[in-house]
Amino acid sequence: MQKCLILYFSREGENYVNGKVVKLEKGNTKRVVEMISSIVDCDLFQVERVIGYIENDKECVKQEMKDDQQVARPVLKHVIKDVSSYKTIVLAGPIRW
Repeated sequence: MQKCLILYFSREGENYVNGKVVKLEKGNTKRVVEMISSIVDCDLFQVERVIGYIENDKECVKQEMKDDQQVARPVLKHVIKDVSSYKTIVLAGPIRW
């Protein structure tokens, strides 16, 4: 079977869900990729920033908007140096503001 990899980033903590801010122990994107991986047998790799997200949802969105305007590229905790063994690579991330 050909190898599959899902690269994803997800945010736990305060998140806007169904019209209100709630605290999630596991981010929505992580939940979804875990479900997909259990069905199609993909390896998972969580993309994580060295400096994590701000806990407060509103403040986090403000920072993300600022980072976007400045074309910021946060330093990552870990990187994958070689993906050549994967036939399929899927990128997954949250939808923000």
